Amino acid sequence: MTRTAFQPFLLLACLALAGCACGDAFMPVAGETPHAMQLRYLDWSAHRPGWSHSASGLLYRRIGDAHPSGAVPKPDSIVTVACDGHFVDGKPFFATEPDKPLVAPVTKFIKGWQEGLLLMHAGESFEFVLPPDLAYGEKGRPPQIPPDAALLFKIELLAVVQPSERTAP
Repeated sequence: MTRTAFQPFLLLACLALAGCACGDAFMPVAGETPHAMQLRYLDWSAHRPGWSHSASGLLYRRIGDAHPSGAVPKPDSIVTVACDGHFVDGKPFFATEPDKPLVAPVTKFIKGWQEGLLLMHAGESFEFVLPPDLAYGEKGRPPQIPPDAALLFKIELLAVVQPSERTAP
């Protein structure tokens, strides 16, 4: 192949590889409604490598190392978590401060967290994609969370206190 004939081939190969490099990024579509974007995001997320999904529609993946010896929460456990939450468009809506994690019984969190926390071991971090019915549903949580919002979370499970480990007041 001559050098001149090779150049278009090289250009096409570079363009194809460049397209692969950003193939995992979710891209908004001009003029798309927020609801349509969320539906498309949920579908896109369900097909990404490394992600799992439950029967309820929770999408999840562990990030970082597994900690199989860490405590696993039960529905009545009290957990300590650090988290970041954002919408499918990337806009953040909540983050714990480094020295102020959330501490609460698993049952006090939204449905998607309740389900997802039970998959984790203390010391692990997970990413969750929650469809609206596992988040705040059709009512939302105004003014921060609009109705029918799909939500994304990065959660680190810092500690688990089982019911049998609690001390009486």
